[in-house]
Amino acid sequence: MKIKAFAKVNLFLEITSKRKDGYHNLKSIFARISLADEIEIKRNNCNEIRLLTINKANFTPIPNKDNLVWKAADAFCREFSIKPAFDIKVVKNIPAGAGLGGGSSDCASTLRAMAGILGLNLRDKKIERKLFSIAAQLGSDVPFFLSNNSMGICSLRGEKIKPIHPLCPMPWILVLWPDVFVSTAEVYKIFKLADPKDIRKNLIRLKEFEKNISQKKAFDFTPFLFNRLESGAFLVSPEVEKMKNFLNSHKGISALMSGSGSAVFALSYDRALLLSLKRKIPSLHKFVFLAKFI
Repeated sequence: MKIKAFAKVNLFLEITSKRKDGYHNLKSIFARISLADEIEIKRNNCNEIRLLTINKANFTPIPNKDNLVWKAADAFCREFSIKPAFDIKVVKNIPAGAGLGGGSSDCASTLRAMAGILGLNLRDKKIERKLFSIAAQLGSDVPFFLSNNSMGICSLRGEKIKPIHPLCPMPWILVLWPDVFVSTAEVYKIFKLADPKDIRKNLIRLKEFEKNISQKKAFDFTPFLFNRLESGAFLVSPEVEKMKNFLNSHKGISALMSGSGSAVFALSYDRALLLSLKRKIPSLHKFVFLAKFI
């Protein structure tokens, strides 16, 4: 079974409250893009899960049992009472620690692929509940990728998903990982919750964004792009803010940080403009991708 694990960007991200368990509730638009890792899974006769990672990004090797792909395969085998006898190959194209959801997407794609190998009916509510239970335990973003929606409004920690079906023409995306790692924990520690009035205004803006996306005419994304975590990430790493400002300095470009960073992305309906911009980016920043929404 071969499957692609697509990256995501956050077109909107507001933190609405802090939870008693120490996590935060959010409202965010997740959108899958064409940048993807590649996963291949097949059975073996060794009665163990063997994982091979081919690194074409910035992936730092970690022990298998700490890898989300291995964890997903192991949890799947235990949940469905099958022998853990699989070879898994992951080709990493999505930069890790970039706010692009690479690890979560790999995790969800592993669950979907293993279900496919077993011939499970993913529309069966009982099977669906089991898979989403595994997904939610492995990471807040994993349920979105498991849902296989192109776009959705995610809330609570990210596990509650309202699908969005865009009808408008979608811009092209230039994704850049600026060669720096940003600690998600540190970003959440530094950022400050907004005043409730500001949060309510942003949630109204989110509804307008959703309305525009669901219509058949093109519109300017710029007034709607927002990420509350940028303020914390920019303090942790000024390089991220510098790269966003560089992208925004070009006419016809709308830029935003994805997730808790450190990747930033630029949107434009002009593909040639983004290609030209890509050539201007210093060679130091080798993780630069032209992508589209899927």
